[in-house]
Amino acid sequence: MAPNDLMGNERVSVLLGIERQLEMLRRTDFARLIPEVGSNLAYAISEPRDAGDVAAVPGRIRNAMGRPVFLKPMFGASSHVASILLESIKHDPSKRCAMNLRYSDEIIAACRSLGLKTVFIDRMLEPAEVVSEEGASVPWVLRKAVEECGCVPDVIYHKGAVGKEAMTLVLGENPVQVTGIALELLKRI
Repeated sequence: MAPNDLMGNERVSVLLGIERQLEMLRRTDFARLIPEVGSNLAYAISEPRDAGDVAAVPGRIRNAMGRPVFLKPMFGASSHVASILLESIKHDPSKRCAMNLRYSDEIIAACRSLGLKTVFIDRMLEPAEVVSEEGASVPWVLRKAVEECGCVPDVIYHKGAVGKEAMTLVLGENPVQVTGIALELLKRI
């Protein structure tokens, strides 16, 4: 098989991985975990170069009358969660999947009860040069989390800042692992 065929197969596999988990989430009360800005499930190919190598849900996963609604995933659909993944992979190439969830003390307590490495980042401490540079905040959050725990944690959360909704971010190896964490959280909150 030619290298381009392998790359094409990996991209198809990444998309299918997200689609399967989204369909499974559709049958749950996942909407309880969706933040006001929406949630997203993003998954990168191995050795991604940019956001075009990260698949996610266009327009995010939304809460519509208590049900999660979403479009079919595609590559290049998310700059926000993709930037977290691209930074994550620099520190741990196995952490290729991420999902943002709403923040609550109850969710963080549930993350800890599951034994997940959970790190708080104070967004109020973001340097002015990071805040003023478009797209620099999200990678900064990941780097700060790595500094805090010495690795890419399973969960990063913050309590918001001016113009930033409080958020919980789950990182993992693949969509099955990340959505599995979300389902466990639903059982505990």
